[in-house]
Amino acid sequence: MVEITRPLSIAAGAIIFTSLGSSYAISAWNNQLKCALNMTQPEIAFVSLCYSFGMYTTILAGVFHDRFGTKLTMLFAFMLLCPSYAMASYLSTRPLLPKWYIALCFGAIGQAGGFAIVAGLAANEGIYGDYHRGTIVGFLMAVYSAGGALFAYIYHGVFDNRINGYFEFMSIEHGFMCIFGLLFLIPPKSLKQNNQEDVPLLPSPVKDITLQALLTDIRFWLLFVPVMIGVGSALFVLNNIAFIVESAGVSLHLVPIYVSTFSMCNMFGRFLMGFLSDYFAAAHSRAWFLSCGVVFMAITQLIFLLCPVEYLWLPIACSGLAEGFIYSMFPVVTRELFGNLHFGKNFGLISLANAVGFPLILGPLSSLIYREASQGDKCFGSQCFSPMYLVIFCMCLLALWSSIRLQRYMPQAV
Repeated sequence: MVEITRPLSIAAGAIIFTSLGSSYAISAWNNQLKCALNMTQPEIAFVSLCYSFGMYTTILAGVFHDRFGTKLTMLFAFMLLCPSYAMASYLSTRPLLPKWYIALCFGAIGQAGGFAIVAGLAANEGIYGDYHRGTIVGFLMAVYSAGGALFAYIYHGVFDNRINGYFEFMSIEHGFMCIFGLLFLIPPKSLKQNNQEDVPLLPSPVKDITLQALLTDIRFWLLFVPVMIGVGSALFVLNNIAFIVESAGVSLHLVPIYVSTFSMCNMFGRFLMGFLSDYFAAAHSRAWFLSCGVVFMAITQLIFLLCPVEYLWLPIACSGLAEGFIYSMFPVVTRELFGNLHFGKNFGLISLANAVGFPLILGPLSSLIYREASQGDKCFGSQCFSPMYLVIFCMCLLALWSSIRLQRYMPQAV
């Protein structure tokens, strides 16, 4: 029976992560939403920030999951996601209403998505034991990225310039996604993971800690910093693809292709890093692979600065790849450093780094630079985003130092 239920649980997780990967398609429709509601650049940026902040503020979802379990967590996601998208559909046709209404709505959509992510990840991260943890997490993170490409094509192929219809569709689609999760996700405590075929990777049991003990542990902050900067850098690119393309004088018709390029490279990076971290576990810790992702993210900023506009796809692709390297590692590092008992809460606490990096630091800073460099509501030329690439490059150096220090605390494989 376990051999049937485990693949079904992973399939349910894949559906959840693919559906919620629609958040990566935001650049496919945010420029049209801006026009539909007569929004300024700071106003549409605020919508993106609320969406990202809600999605990555998963500490409430983690606490809820550890207290009430996988099924009730998915039920809560269902009860919040569907009406929130329905409300977004209504608000997208009401340009006279205050713009913070739809920003708040997308904050709720992001938060509800966070509940589903925690449920799908906690149910599956250890489903085949320690030996395959990196590959399973990498796979789930990869299909999350693929969702961005999929929903970007769905929007432009079916709903182009009908953004309210797209939000209605998302309300229905997310409803089916939640139902599938309710039916097939395996609550982690109900699964016996000490299978004979699993080869233990850790030399000794990891001490389970959370909340105050976690926040006072230097390992938490050494992981928090590279996640905050690395993932935040990629979210800055992803949420601004349409405006980066516009400022470079490139046709906006290329935006869906660039969004898909980012998502597909991100998908490949997540799965590749998960597989490699398992394959070379005896030689290198997960934190070593995290450092590799940070280095690649720093190099990507230099490519943005030096690359001709006709090759703009290259740094966008590299940004997706680098984020994939980083994002697939931090859930596994969290599990291996702080144990499985409080994984939901701990994942939520580390995920706050994603809610800080772009929504609270890089997003507002980039909006300020864009506004100062623009003439009216639009900005053209390298001055729109080049200062941000330099800032991110310097921040990546800090993230690299932090991830290198983290390596000494990682448990070594046996």
